[in-house]
Amino acid sequence: MKLHQFLGTALMVGSLAGSLPRLQQRRHWDAQNRTISLCVDYDDCVEISMRSGVPLSDLLHHLWHDGASHIAITELTLGDLLASGQLSVALPAVAETAPTHRWLTSLDTRWLTQVSQELSARIPALPVRLLEIDGRSYVQIDADLRALAGLTVGFDPQAFAQAQAAGLEPVARPRHLVWPPADAIERSLAQAAELGARLVAFAGNYVLGHEMFMQATIASLQQHDLTPVFFAESRHQKGDWFIAKARLPNVVIGHEFTPPELDMEDEHGMAHRWGRMADRGVRFFSLRAMRGVHATEPLSLRGYIGMVLTELIHERGLRLAGRPDFRPMAHTHLHGHDHAADTQTQPDEHGHAHQHEHESAEHGHEHPAGTHTPQGERDHTHQHQQQHESAEHGHEHDHQPEEHDIASNLRAENQLSALALAAAGAASMAVAGALDLPEPWASLLTVASGAAAWSLTPLLDRPRSHLEERFPPSYAPKAIALSVATAAPVAALAVTGLLGSKATPGLDGLLLAALIEGAGAAALAATVADVPYALRVEEFRSLNLDWALPLGLTVGRLIGGRPGTADRQATLAGLAGASLAAAAAFGLGKAGLLPADLVGRWAAVPMLTHTHHLSALQARLGDLQLALNPQPLSKWGWLLPAGLALAHLGRGQADALPLPQRTGAALLAALGSMALLAPFRQGGVPLADTLAAAVRGLTLARIKRTGGD
Repeated sequence: MKLHQFLGTALMVGSLAGSLPRLQQRRHWDAQNRTISLCVDYDDCVEISMRSGVPLSDLLHHLWHDGASHIAITELTLGDLLASGQLSVALPAVAETAPTHRWLTSLDTRWLTQVSQELSARIPALPVRLLEIDGRSYVQIDADLRALAGLTVGFDPQAFAQAQAAGLEPVARPRHLVWPPADAIERSLAQAAELGARLVAFAGNYVLGHEMFMQATIASLQQHDLTPVFFAESRHQKGDWFIAKARLPNVVIGHEFTPPELDMEDEHGMAHRWGRMADRGVRFFSLRAMRGVHATEPLSLRGYIGMVLTELIHERGLRLAGRPDFRPMAHTHLHGHDHAADTQTQPDEHGHAHQHEHESAEHGHEHPAGTHTPQGERDHTHQHQQQHESAEHGHEHDHQPEEHDIASNLRAENQLSALALAAAGAASMAVAGALDLPEPWASLLTVASGAAAWSLTPLLDRPRSHLEERFPPSYAPKAIALSVATAAPVAALAVTGLLGSKATPGLDGLLLAALIEGAGAAALAATVADVPYALRVEEFRSLNLDWALPLGLTVGRLIGGRPGTADRQATLAGLAGASLAAAAAFGLGKAGLLPADLVGRWAAVPMLTHTHHLSALQARLGDLQLALNPQPLSKWGWLLPAGLALAHLGRGQADALPLPQRTGAALLAALGSMALLAPFRQGGVPLADTLAAAVRGLTLARIKRTGGD
């Protein structure tokens, strides 16, 4: 082993001092983050109730028994009330009325009171009056109703009461308001909290207050102790990242499939997709009723819930919010045969399919674990009473909050500095091998890299503007992750003689390559182990440099010279290949011709059609499609040992390999190294599942996911 390799190896081993504590914290976090929320939509339930003839209160009760834990209630607009018939336009018999006056009435006077109060409070400049004329109440508005149709008028208190009576925890869905005054934002969120909501999932394509009143939204969420649902997978809402970033660690990862996505699958297929979303860290599942191709009858939502929970609870070992011992009943896959309603126990005389006693704390008037916390099932109130509890450790500290913050920051900075040693060690060995540096220069580079990594890393995340003070940056973990993901494959090739002239011969070189891969994987996993990465508020994106640089360098050197030799022509060709490949990949990503992070895209489990319930032939075709699909990239980790074996097969000297053999060995090893590191970059995936994926890819073994039965 050469001196610079010894020093680089020492740096990578030293980085474990930063990796292991963070990985241990993440393992603890994963163990607690096993609680899911299954949320139905109130408007869907109203329509299902009308179409099926089942009273709404009974339907909500059935859905709770089926396993629904939450129900989303959207903030109303004036247009909603007019369209639903709750309000109607009527001209009272009055002697005088102005041409601009619009009169609204309702048989339910609570709507008139709510509309007059909400419009007056939210738009003080709007003339609104509640009048009694000939024994009937009216709201007089001096405005064009078309201009007011999109104005929010608060939530329906009756909807919240119905949900809570059935045991479902309400999730507020505030609507974005054009030109929103700060007091209107506060009014919507205060009302949601007062009515009993603890989770907020913003409706539409904009979060409340986007863009110029985001601070008012954040302040109101904080004041009322509301936890936002962050749709990390779709990122369809503008402003959602700022809300999630500001509310960390009080964030829940959620997902909702769109109507076109629902048309792609039946209930079984969608349940399979929901399981894949759980594998990606989603814990809030917003189920909408199927209305398109696979719609059968209104009550099919009940069977759909059972299938989804079977996938999540039986197959993945997750727990239902508020009812950790809940187990879904079996549901048959039938279309139009009341399979949803009749697969539970027989209903009683009231039509309630009871499965157990209605204990007050369980049936639904209190759900202590109903709201997700970053630590999983911890009581929501307890979480916020312990404001200074460590999100990673999950235990209390006796010292003062200021002291705790200082100690936590120093500990985090030291861990990041230690992690940066892995990047320094891998990068120095990669550069020395790629450029064929003389040993003194290579050793000096390694020492300088380690010193710079330790001292400069804490400076990367220091706020440099008011915006960064409000939303702290996460440059250091991403820089470390990019360095490790890019340099580790090159370093592994260099020490085994497949790249440059810095080989360590024989078994020692193979062991050194294994150490580089292992320490690199640990450092990569540790950079995305923090709560912001676990909740996918922060994500590592490589801009395609992590595959373009290693492959470009490898191909360039293979074209320009032979391995195992110090060849200036090969060095220049490698640098040219790396530069061209990186520029092309970055440019194609910016132009939208390639994913902006190809390895990140392929690292995730594929969202393919579920076919095993259809026929034996289609099951085999589905298995073949999964086998040939590049996703998840971790399944190709076996290419690394295959490439190294090919390089050592019948090998005499490093420069004696035939061109086809050395080309194949180098490319296989480079691709295998990248594939082996790929799963460790996914912050939202539990660490145990990441390790299992890497072992499966390396050994071709079958390993069950965490919590699998």
